[in-house]
Amino acid sequence: MPKIYFNDNGLRNMLINNFSKFTLRSDKGELLENYVYNRLKKLYDADNLHYWRTADDNEVDFVVEQGIRQGHAFEVKYNDLKFSPLKYKKFTETYPNFSLSCISREVSKEETLDVVRL
Repeated sequence: MPKIYFNDNGLRNMLINNFSKFTLRSDKGELLENYVYNRLKKLYDADNLHYWRTADDNEVDFVVEQGIRQGHAFEVKYNDLKFSPLKYKKFTETYPNFSLSCISREVSKEETLDVVRL
């Protein structure tokens, strides 16, 4: 099943009738992921931007191909403390030439990419 992202989060907010302040929202993780999608689209060729999901629901939010079986993978978490690289072992074993990073709004780990630095 494909993921759907909006080019304009305002349209998304209108469709679900939620204009609350970002920090008070229960869907801030989804809003952040949508924002990251739009930012990655500007940084990389959209044809090389994918997501990865297995039948048993292992997933990586964004996979950017930058060559044959190589590139970067990004997992988006509002708080990087919820990111555990061990959870993505299946991906990293299957695609050893892809780096895996967490993109987050609340950053406490040094290796996390702050969403603002994208």
